[in-house]
Amino acid sequence: MSAPENFDGEPTIVVASGFDSQGSPYQITRRGRSFDVLLLGRPVGTAHCCQLVEGELVLGDLFIEESIPLPWLWPFRALQLFGVPVKTLKPRKRGLGTVLLREVLKYVSEERSITLLYGDVVERDLKIFPALPSWYERHGFTLGPPKNSARTWAKYGIYKYFAR
Repeated sequence: MSAPENFDGEPTIVVASGFDSQGSPYQITRRGRSFDVLLLGRPVGTAHCCQLVEGELVLGDLFIEESIPLPWLWPFRALQLFGVPVKTLKPRKRGLGTVLLREVLKYVSEERSITLLYGDVVERDLKIFPALPSWYERHGFTLGPPKNSARTWAKYGIYKYFAR
């Protein structure tokens, strides 16, 4: 059986699997330069990369959902409107962002043509995750000004260089 393909004809492949910090099973899939996190079989996070300049890859977004309704309760989500509590899954604070970023870094380190992975930390993200800059630094990124000064919403640029 072949792997499912996306709209570009690229297959979706499982690049990592394991158990999160609370013992729930996860998978990381990659399709081209896009990565998805599945927790208990449900998509809960994503990372998108794109190449704008030769040798450089932009980490355009890395995100883990705050809360999702459990799959078997989706039809009952409307009950929330009437004050009936619906059980949800809280994907954050389980180490999934770290696992996702590690898979992105592994991919970039294997792509011999990429020497720089960079992105932006924006004000909105800092309000939710004040420690985000130090989280990127713990994963080997250097903080600096945003690469594109026209992006006034960017508070910091994050940069990780790869020796080739």
